[in-house]
Amino acid sequence: MFVLSLVTGSIDDEFPAGQSPSDGSAQAPGSHAAPPAGSGPEAHEQPVPESGYATGPAPQASAKPNVLRRLFASAVLVAIVGGLGVSAYKVYERGVTARAEAEKAIASAQTKIEHAEPAVEPGTNEEAEYKRARALLDEAMTDNARGSILKPEAYKSAAEKAQSAASLARGISQRVVKLAEQASAGGSIDLYFELYSRFPRTYEGQRALDDAAKALLEDFESRSQFEYLSDIERLTSLAEFCTKCPGEVPGSIRAESIRTLRGTARERIKELQGISKHNIKWATALRRGKSLGYGAHGLERGSAAEMRRIANLCAKLDCDDYKAVFSHLCGACQSAERCLAIARKPERETRTTLYFGSSQLRRMLAESREIQRETSTASRLLAKL
Repeated sequence: MFVLSLVTGSIDDEFPAGQSPSDGSAQAPGSHAAPPAGSGPEAHEQPVPESGYATGPAPQASAKPNVLRRLFASAVLVAIVGGLGVSAYKVYERGVTARAEAEKAIASAQTKIEHAEPAVEPGTNEEAEYKRARALLDEAMTDNARGSILKPEAYKSAAEKAQSAASLARGISQRVVKLAEQASAGGSIDLYFELYSRFPRTYEGQRALDDAAKALLEDFESRSQFEYLSDIERLTSLAEFCTKCPGEVPGSIRAESIRTLRGTARERIKELQGISKHNIKWATALRRGKSLGYGAHGLERGSAAEMRRIANLCAKLDCDDYKAVFSHLCGACQSAERCLAIARKPERETRTTLYFGSSQLRRMLAESREIQRETSTASRLLAKL
């Protein structure tokens, strides 16, 4: 209003009341305006006043102050309009920035929530956190939809809620990664099993069982370099793995189980067949009255129990077909144990000679032939597997 009044005032000053701006001396080209009163030849014939002195028109005021006043008013108007424009642009810029930040935060939250979803299982803390993150994301999207550039508060609220949702989702994913790192650092089979049990649908969880199997086999290799690792110890560890495994047993464990079972069976069959042949030859020679410089062979007590234990482990190893093989080897080991017991208890002995009775020799032959039958059966069964 102040500026308009200044402009109006300057116009009024330049054109007095009763005269419009169009009353000036300027005229359109080709127009013939009527000469104003007092113009023309008659205007030069001024009457001479009685005083005898001629008079002229009154001097006009200069237009320069009016022009300066108009320029000043225009400058003020331009400054005010320019200031309003700058303020409006800043408001617009803040609104656009807030909207961009909200959209960026929402997109980031969506990505993190999708990445965390495989780690969510029913009834877990992760499920509760995931639901909370989803709810915050929905609220953020609602706030973003009702936001405007002139009122960016809704965009700011959307960005804050989206960031909170992303933080919850990121926490779920980091929990999976941390547990996987702990399991890998120590080669802990139990931690790998926990990883699979808690997060079976994650990438780390799906690899956990294979990683656990790898850790076990590497432990076998490492231990065998510094100590004797018996087949029964190896098979016991494999069976324990299969029993505790929360999912499908990896193929590498089954392959190692079969390899160990077959190797154990072959070695024991070979050993028992050698005992049987030796004892039959020994007992037959004594019955014919020959004097020999060597004695009978056999196995120490516990050998049959070891074969029985391996036979029982076959079910846990998912190798039921091998149970019959070791059951027959258990019977053969029992006979070998009895052979050794006979060889250690002759009927009489001297400093240089051991004397065995006929009944002892018959028992020795019977047990040795039983070893032959059992090992032959076990060998046939093994060949079919």
